[in-house]
Amino acid sequence: MKHHYLRLLTTVGILLGSIHVEAQYTSVAQLSAGNDTTLGCNVNCFTLHSSLTDIKGTTTYLIDSSLSYSGNYGFNITGATSLASVDEIYSGAITLPFDFCYYGNAYSQITIGTNGAINFGSSNAYQMNSGLFTNSIPSSEYPAATIMAALQDLDITAGGDIHYIVSGSAPNRKLIINYYQVPQQACTTQTVTFQVVLYETTNVIELYIDDKPICTNQNTGNAISGLQKDSTTATVLPGKNNTNWGSNNMNKAYRFIPNGTSSASSVRLNDISGTLLATTAGTGSGGTLSADFTSTCLTANSNTYVVSVTYYNCLGDSTIVSDTMTAHKTVVALPVPNSPIYYCQGATSPSQVSATGTGLKWYSTLTGGTGSTTAPTPSTAATGTFKFYVSQTISGCESLRDSVVVTVGSGNQGYLATSNSPVCLNDTINL
Repeated sequence: MKHHYLRLLTTVGILLGSIHVEAQYTSVAQLSAGNDTTLGCNVNCFTLHSSLTDIKGTTTYLIDSSLSYSGNYGFNITGATSLASVDEIYSGAITLPFDFCYYGNAYSQITIGTNGAINFGSSNAYQMNSGLFTNSIPSSEYPAATIMAALQDLDITAGGDIHYIVSGSAPNRKLIINYYQVPQQACTTQTVTFQVVLYETTNVIELYIDDKPICTNQNTGNAISGLQKDSTTATVLPGKNNTNWGSNNMNKAYRFIPNGTSSASSVRLNDISGTLLATTAGTGSGGTLSADFTSTCLTANSNTYVVSVTYYNCLGDSTIVSDTMTAHKTVVALPVPNSPIYYCQGATSPSQVSATGTGLKWYSTLTGGTGSTTAPTPSTAATGTFKFYVSQTISGCESLRDSVVVTVGSGNQGYLATSNSPVCLNDTINL
């Protein structure tokens, strides 16, 4: 996926002015639940940090003029569908594989004009796409719901190719439309090459211009690049509204980003079985939202979590985007106790209890208390079973505790011959 840092221009109606915003944006719908993580020593809870695309409605648009030209998808794509070489005309209706929202309306079809215009819907199928024009946009001279990628007078009958192809998989498919080495009508030795990309779910429109020389023999060399909603509203690339612009090896890229109301629902946190654990609202601006889930606590040595969000388009249809991450506890193995141990009551000089491990600490209880690095010595004064608890510490992390079991016996007890217990005074052995 391509991530770009933006300088954004805001437009209402025709371009009225600009604001400069440093933001991170992507043309695709994505959500990141973060990398898998291992928690620190004795840590059971953590904050899960996620981020997601802030997909907005298409009532208005921002222009990103810092999109990298190198992100284009190639201008001559093998396997694409080419238009018939008929001059000054829109194609027949082309059915989109996904609904595309444009200025608040959803479209399932487009027509591609041979002079650099792309119209939403089917009303302009096989109608004229004139390369002779007078007005800047917005204007009733041009159809509503039209992308002027690089509107100018071209001649597809003189060479070149106009083709389209769908790439990717839902919910991030894209329709790529290429005008490849199409001659200009009055300067047929000069050709134009540019690309328009329509993105599923985000409704972002990208424009990549490779070559667009100026031909002053027609329309005084003027061309238009922008989006027209209707005769009163348009979003136009600065300096490219019925003016002279362009060159060979222009190598420029632009992105039109919907800037209406955010379409994201609450962000959800589920465990891997589907149980809902928490919801939170995404916060932030500039194309990316953050969603943090505090006090996410493990119920096992490792847990996998699913973070998801639902986006709603201009029809109210929903698209769910999700990601998973796994959190692990830091688990130190138990030491290996030398256990069980048997003594006779009153035995003299019992040995310290022992275990195999690193950084051993000894305790009198299974949990709590303060550990000692000195192993205890059991008393044989009284009979019974006694437990001593031990942990080990590796790389600063302490394990849970295991036990050394010490049994102190008295005489007058009977033992089987197979028993490992010591035989004390007055004991009997059963053979």
